Amino acid sequence: MPSFPFFGRSSSAGPFDKLRAGPNKPRTGPIEWLLAGLGNPGQKYAKTRHNVGFHILDRLAQAEGLTFDQRRNNALIARGEIEGASTALVKPQTYMNLSGQAIAPIARFYKIPPERILVIYDDLDLPLARLRIRQKGGAGGHKGMISVAQHLGSKD
Repeated sequence: MPSFPFFGRSSSAGPFDKLRAGPNKPRTGPIEWLLAGLGNPGQKYAKTRHNVGFHILDRLAQAEGLTFDQRRNNALIARGEIEGASTALVKPQTYMNLSGQAIAPIARFYKIPPERILVIYDDLDLPLARLRIRQKGGAGGHKGMISVAQHLGSKD
């Protein structure tokens, strides 16, 4: 799997360690990476653990000077350059268990293969604030990930 630019950097600085003074320069070229954050739309779910994917993308967008100013296929999208890679941040506005219905058409639109899609979601098998990065594997029973895998046609 290709390495996303800010994973595995030798520096201890991460994409959240600094806030940029101004907005990110808009990208007009092809999107290289798609980062999808799973969650549920609406205020009722805004502060729940199930929305960790939305929260992470919001923080990343803030740190990188991006705004969710596009709407496509029932998702909010922010585009810009992150560590030299043209990236789309995607927050499906479907409910969690239907996330694939929003993510797959966007991936097709931007011509992003599954190996260049990172999905951020809550995993109740992990303690709160614990992060696990997997390049391959099943959905582990997570219905949002099952939807994404089914609609992308890939379990990895």
